[in-house]
Amino acid sequence: MLLDNDIIAAYETMLGRCPENQEVIAGWKRSVSNLSDLYRALRSSDEYFNANSHYGLFHSVSPPDVAFLRSFRKPGLQGTPDSVTDFLGSRTNIKFIGPIKELAGTVEDIPVPCNFHSKSYEWVGSLRAVDEAEHFFTMIELGAGWGPWLIACAIAARDKGIGRIDLIGIEGDRTHCEFLHEHFVNNGFDPAEHRLVHAVIGAKSGVALFPIVENPADVWGSEPQFFADVTEAQRVAASGDEGETSRFEVVPALSLADVIAEHPVIDLLHIDIQGGEADVLEAGAELLDERVSRVVIGTHRRRIEERLHKLFHRLNWQLEADDPCRFGTNDQGLVLTMDGTQVWKNRRFAKAAPSAEEPEHPSQSE
Repeated sequence: MLLDNDIIAAYETMLGRCPENQEVIAGWKRSVSNLSDLYRALRSSDEYFNANSHYGLFHSVSPPDVAFLRSFRKPGLQGTPDSVTDFLGSRTNIKFIGPIKELAGTVEDIPVPCNFHSKSYEWVGSLRAVDEAEHFFTMIELGAGWGPWLIACAIAARDKGIGRIDLIGIEGDRTHCEFLHEHFVNNGFDPAEHRLVHAVIGAKSGVALFPIVENPADVWGSEPQFFADVTEAQRVAASGDEGETSRFEVVPALSLADVIAEHPVIDLLHIDIQGGEADVLEAGAELLDERVSRVVIGTHRRRIEERLHKLFHRLNWQLEADDPCRFGTNDQGLVLTMDGTQVWKNRRFAKAAPSAEEPEHPSQSE
């Protein structure tokens, strides 16, 4: 059982003050059973957020966005020994991602400033698409990995009572694609009822070579090489040193039109393909503008971010979030240390969120 001094110390540490009165202390004793839960509750409070946001702790995520994420938080979630459970109830098996083994059995709070795989901006942008959907929800995840965004949004849509949910996932790594199918099953979705494709996304249809890595759970940044036909792809794969052919697999390359064609409206397009985002979206701009309501993009270079700004300004879309990628240095020189995020809303579709402040002159540096 918590002691009065425990609660007082927690308040002083987290909020910089003492509890208001003895009644508040008694209330905490009734509602939480251990110190960890108390600290977690205080960290989730509006007071803690408002006290710390100006230090950059939450990367300028607004109080309304925090409240929006909390509106999706599912109470009473229980962890499972082999998984990390997020605030929606989506369970990610720890075998999918090497570095999260220590999180097995945990239940995450709202992702402010982030959770184990993404930042708040990406969560807010993705869940706004669910919030705006009514009777149907259609989503595409390009570079799907194990499908975290497909399942998180599908759970949110299911909990909202949306009757028809159509999910499309495109993933180039064969083992990651197996993870994708398993993630669906683990969370109560039948992969056969959705479109999960072992392929890559490119500016145009064709084929590609995709790296085969030794430990797929530890490698999530592979990039494809594109070719016009299978013969050329096989020739290049076979032209390396002895044993080189085992390092690549020939996979289909799909264009954005190939993926979108049969869907009149896409509520959310989530794309994170390790550097090809601008190529794909520029090539499919006309269909993108006609059918997609919102796009959440993982960015990896300044030049890509600039091209995306130019594209969506030309299309007259609204910028909802813009968190640029970050760089550092090591023995190899300048390296990407954190992916960026852009969220764009198509003005052809209603209910746009408040727009983000846009830079007057996007950087052209890499």
